[in-house]
Amino acid sequence: MFHIWADHNIAAVELQHRRLLDDGVRVQPNWTSQELKSALDASFRQASIDFQFYFVAMRRLLRTAETAIPEGYGGPTLKAAIKEFKARIPGLVQVRDAGEHPDHLLITGRTYSSSMGLGGGLDATFSHGDNQFQISKTTDAARALYRALKDTVPPGAPNRIVKHLGRGEPDRAIAEATWVASPPGRAPSEHR
Repeated sequence: MFHIWADHNIAAVELQHRRLLDDGVRVQPNWTSQELKSALDASFRQASIDFQFYFVAMRRLLRTAETAIPEGYGGPTLKAAIKEFKARIPGLVQVRDAGEHPDHLLITGRTYSSSMGLGGGLDATFSHGDNQFQISKTTDAARALYRALKDTVPPGAPNRIVKHLGRGEPDRAIAEATWVASPPGRAPSEHR
């Protein structure tokens, strides 16, 4: 399950990354100033939505990695990758919360200042509160976390949603996942 979730989450990160770096508005020479303003407003609105989905996907990838640890997977390598990811993307949870739960922010009176800068094809930036995110760097951090998860968690590793594992039971779970082949030359216990 962890591999499936990680695959879906990194695909969502990559999709939003590409959308954010799209050239955006194709200005036509005969546009009036109102048409140009409308096109830019629509492009900005779309980018705002893409940023929200981007950070939701990043948070889900982090949750997938964090969920593997108490199940006994990943070991020190995945723990270090999670720590590095959080250091490279400070405030990720707050950004995700602002996009996912604006009603809660309004009720509690908490606000965060945010802004974005879109760069036609090279990079995009997003600031939220005291944190500024450069999309090329945050996507690189997501890719590194994804690779760490894929390298340290066995492909057939179930999780508590599928079947609860107590501490120290990953070998049993791996053995039960006989429908998933081990990588060539490696026994299931060597995945961690």
